[in-house]
Amino acid sequence: RFNSVFFKKHFIYFSCFSQAMKQLNLKVEGMHCKSCEVIITEELEEAGAKDVKVSFSKGTVAATIDEKNLSEKKVKQMIEKEGYKVK
Repeated sequence: RFNSVFFKKHFIYFSCFSQAMKQLNLKVEGMHCKSCEVIITEELEEAGAKDVKVSFSKGTVAATIDEKNLSEKKVKQMIEKEGYKVK
């Protein structure tokens, strides 16, 4: 038997979750080593970003954010506060 209450509850949860998530792919200048990767990764993860991937050799930062809690603007500010330039 299909439990419609269970379905509605979880469908609404997953719908809200997926709509608030945003994938960021940023170009960042000024990273020179693995330590730079660690600094940015830790900063973003502490703020709530998920799936953070930083590459100093490519000059990229990728992360998934929940826009209800962490904006793209805030992520860029956090990276720049650490001394890097977001393009």
